[in-house]
Amino acid sequence: MSDNYLLPFDSLLPIEILYQIIQYVGIENLIQLLPIPVSPYLQSSFIHHNPNIKRAIDNLIVDSNITFNNRLVQHSLIHIYLRTRSYLQKNNLRFLPSKQSTLQLLSYCQSQNIPITITISYYLSTLSDLWDFIELLKNQQQTSSSIRYNLELEIIPGFLYNFSLNYVFDQISDSIGPLVETIMVYNYSGSFIFKNENFPYLKNLWFEDSNIKFNSNLPSTIKLLHLYPNRFGWNNNEPIIIKHQLPYQLEELNVGNCTIKNQATITHLDNLSSITLYMVKDSSANGGGQFIKQLVTNNLVNDKLSCLKVDFIWDSQRNLLDFQQLLLPSNDNENDREFIGEKLMKNLQTLSITNYIPFDVSNWKNLTRLKISRINNPQIFETCGRFPDSLQSLKLTNNNIKDLAVIDKLIGPNNNRLKYLSFSDNPIDWNLYVPNFTRFTKLKYLKLFNTQIGKHFHKINYPDSVEVLSLEVNQISSIQGIKFPTHLKNLGIGSNWIKKIYRPNLPHTIETIHLTENKLSQVDLSCNNQGQELLIEILYLNFNPLSNFKQIKLPNHLKILNMDNCKFKSISNIKFCSSLVELSFNGCELSQFENVSWNEEEEEEEDNDNSHSSSPNLKYLNLSQNDLTHLNVQFPSTLQVLNLSMNKLTSLNNTLTSTLQNLDQLQVLNLSSNQFQKFQIHFNSINLKVLDLSFNSLKSINLTFPRSTITNLQTLNLCSNKLTFLNDVMIGHNKNLTRHENLIEIDLTNNKIKSVSDINDNGGISHFPQSLKCFFIGHTGQQDRFGYDMAKNIVIDKDGNDGLCKTKRIDIP
Repeated sequence: MSDNYLLPFDSLLPIEILYQIIQYVGIENLIQLLPIPVSPYLQSSFIHHNPNIKRAIDNLIVDSNITFNNRLVQHSLIHIYLRTRSYLQKNNLRFLPSKQSTLQLLSYCQSQNIPITITISYYLSTLSDLWDFIELLKNQQQTSSSIRYNLELEIIPGFLYNFSLNYVFDQISDSIGPLVETIMVYNYSGSFIFKNENFPYLKNLWFEDSNIKFNSNLPSTIKLLHLYPNRFGWNNNEPIIIKHQLPYQLEELNVGNCTIKNQATITHLDNLSSITLYMVKDSSANGGGQFIKQLVTNNLVNDKLSCLKVDFIWDSQRNLLDFQQLLLPSNDNENDREFIGEKLMKNLQTLSITNYIPFDVSNWKNLTRLKISRINNPQIFETCGRFPDSLQSLKLTNNNIKDLAVIDKLIGPNNNRLKYLSFSDNPIDWNLYVPNFTRFTKLKYLKLFNTQIGKHFHKINYPDSVEVLSLEVNQISSIQGIKFPTHLKNLGIGSNWIKKIYRPNLPHTIETIHLTENKLSQVDLSCNNQGQELLIEILYLNFNPLSNFKQIKLPNHLKILNMDNCKFKSISNIKFCSSLVELSFNGCELSQFENVSWNEEEEEEEDNDNSHSSSPNLKYLNLSQNDLTHLNVQFPSTLQVLNLSMNKLTSLNNTLTSTLQNLDQLQVLNLSSNQFQKFQIHFNSINLKVLDLSFNSLKSINLTFPRSTITNLQTLNLCSNKLTFLNDVMIGHNKNLTRHENLIEIDLTNNKIKSVSDINDNGGISHFPQSLKCFFIGHTGQQDRFGYDMAKNIVIDKDGNDGLCKTKRIDIP
């Protein structure tokens, strides 16, 4: 399309109709219409000549919840991300397709002064991911008054790089510090000192399984503070030391999995609406859990406090404090206790407590969400009074409940608002009583995880409104004859005893099924019992004794198929549906994977002009931890991540070489833990970013890339091989006028190269790309706190400090 092409309906259709069309298409599919960042003249762009379309796109940008998320390459990570609670509303997220499209949108918004808050979210599995995150942000301009940023980093457990999070955020703060509204970090194992002055207008600070210290008062602008240093308890993390007053604008405080050592006076916060305290040991100087008691009681008198969650609180002597002991004043008069509790908490909308049942909650007319857990004697539920009809969510998990009749009476007949109900982790005796769940006509989430359903499965009836049903760990042996809710979208029925599934009575619109860890040997999910094609997109069959793929009939609309740790010896002459985006056969004992096709060819019928062959969409393929000695298969050209690690591949035969050369979109190739002695290949594309050849027996390597190009290669892992020499030409740099100017890491630890003098003809790394941030060779002679030996980075940071990454844990195959 020409840049100055004027669409005929730009001026013919009302702007309201244009906006509806643009909204239907989605901003992620309209980026190509925006001018590219290098273009100095907006006037030459398509949207300049189509002002109504421009106006509609601009409005859509403002109204959309936009994110760039590097998890897109592995769709299951997106699935998990969307289901993980955070500060962000995720139900309407619009995912930008690439880093380039993100830069294009940001450039356009800056030039047109369009207000936008964009979420940049990265899942870090390699150093390449971390560097991409930095590069995307450090070149942005903080002069823009219209763009704001939410920044999210989730680090894969076992991340090998000992990197500096302070270095990362120092780089970012120099460019966009005042524009950052959110910082979220998961699973950072190092120490991080938060520099308040770098992010003066921060609204949300979220650190989970990560340690953080503050160099001064928190920014007064913070509205949400979430500090969960370590999910494994206070023994493995540095305690939270509160030296300063909490920000006076704070609206939500979440503290958990930690020890608190308070050194500041707690006052009430006028704007605080939510307090969450989960698995906290209060070791403040005055003892007895006084910090937490003051925090909660001082703010309960605040009419704005609507959410209170207090679960598992210990004092400094590790005594578990119950809710009554912690929050209510010492008073021998039981009536006074009840009165005070009622007075303080009657305005709450959300309450979550452990080992305590509140008094007569029936009068709490504002209560919409209630969670009670760890009640040792469930009989006291009989004395607590009926739950208010205002309840929309009720969670009674892990309370030793056996008879549901008692609980059912507490949920009044007039409650027509309940949307979420959980009885998970209770030893329910379904012989005693089976509730009539169908009376909850608005119920969307029903959680019956680990409730001993077993042979009573057929007794339970569900309202058709249920969209998410959790039935894991229940000794269920069959789902045949079970009628599931007509609006069911997500079924979790893993860790049961199901041996066979044949066209179950599921709604054809169901989207996700988790059948992990059953006893399946046969599966037919091609359609339901009425012959309707099932529209399942996500299917987990992993950890089942499935051994014959011919006995599996899959839905035709799958996007994610996980069959990890099944018992297949061979996958051959199989046709996978073209809609698949992610496919995994990790740890299946496969010795053959051949004659597999990826196109779903529809049969041509006479006089049918709409018959066609669908193109494959596969982006992620995992065949690791198998017994493959060769591959006789052509992978689809759409593939971006290919994991063939931990197999028995010995050489690049013609088929495998041809296969790899045809993958022009491949970004990550993992061939670690195989049996290669030499590796010689010409890649026909420059898109490869990560090449992992670690834990082989390599004595020589010869990589070649397209002539006269700058490749995208960022990470080359050659650790634990038998190399005695390495130069730049061997890895494809300075060969045929090709350069790796994006290369940031080479790992040569545990080879026969012991020092820099063994690299290149003249010693040193000067001929390697100047972009290198990490060149790992040799050991530091130290171990980290997990017992890993540490590899040494011989690249010296230009600024004279430790830079991005000083050391790396030496992995064990």
